[in-house]
Amino acid sequence: MASGLQNQTEEEWRGQVIAMNEVRIVQNPCLGAFLIWRFAATYNETTSQPVPFPLVFVVLPILFQRSLRDLLTSTQRGSGFSKVIEKLAQAKMSKTDLIESINARAIQLRPLTLHSLRILIRLNLVSIDLSTTGVVASTRKPDIDFKDDVTEMIKASEKLGFWLSHSTLYQAALLLRVRF
Repeated sequence: MASGLQNQTEEEWRGQVIAMNEVRIVQNPCLGAFLIWRFAATYNETTSQPVPFPLVFVVLPILFQRSLRDLLTSTQRGSGFSKVIEKLAQAKMSKTDLIESINARAIQLRPLTLHSLRILIRLNLVSIDLSTTGVVASTRKPDIDFKDDVTEMIKASEKLGFWLSHSTLYQAALLLRVRF
């Protein structure tokens, strides 16, 4: 057994196990699927256009990052995503590194995003428009009740879909500092 593990108290070990379980609970493909679906539905409703496929890969890295999600929920929908970026830059301790980390986390969460998309396609909640390779959300609404913290994530997903629907793919890449 590694010496680091031997020196851990039982309480520290349990704390790490609980933290790992919380990550697994939050970062699961079914929750990811629902968040992507709400993002796409809002984007589609706003623009009447499919979501550019690369944009789908930024949804989970943003929503699964608590600090970014909190900024989304605390920013009024009419303010736009640039207001979130502005808040990050003006924070007491600049949090622009959160935006800088989206690209790396998008790569890290790519398998989860793809798994979530497969779930959505199987459930007929989204389809891929082959002419644009964009994502089109179904208008049918599953009857599901969520806890408050998940409801907050859903609202943040819808805001993100609304905000990014007002940007070109190029503008979104610049705002989010990601490479598609």
